[in-house]
Parts: sequence; C-alpha cells; structure tokens
Amino acid sequence: MEDDYNNSGIQTNSYGDQIYMYFHQSDYLTQALQANGFKIIDLTRQDYPTQAETKTTDLLILARK
Repeated sequence: MEDDYNNSGIQTNSYGDQIYMYFHQSDYLTQALQANGFKIIDLTRQDYPTQAETKTTDLLILARK
C-alpha cells in the first residue's frame, strides 16, 4: 500500500478482522530496487475506497534484475 510510512498501523475491516498494514512511498521503493540492481519496468497505482470513506492505494511495481 502506498502512503506515508508513519500512517502504518492496525487496520480493522467491517467484520472486525485486524491486520497491521505497512505503508511505503513509491520513491523509497523504486530507489531501493534500483540501488540493488533492479530495473523498473512498470509502476501502477490502483485506488480503492474503504469503509471509512477514505481510499487506499495499491502500488504495483514490476522490476527485473
């Protein structure tokens, strides 16, 4: 999920299930991949509405070594 790392924390769905969600920013991830010899092929974002009337953003990075 893409967001500020400081927003990471426990998320609860409408059924009461909880998970700890880590957020990362795309710049950090792409720089880390490139620094370790990966080439970014594609970067896509997919927004999803949530129950709390906010949105979450899935970050999909396709890279190869």
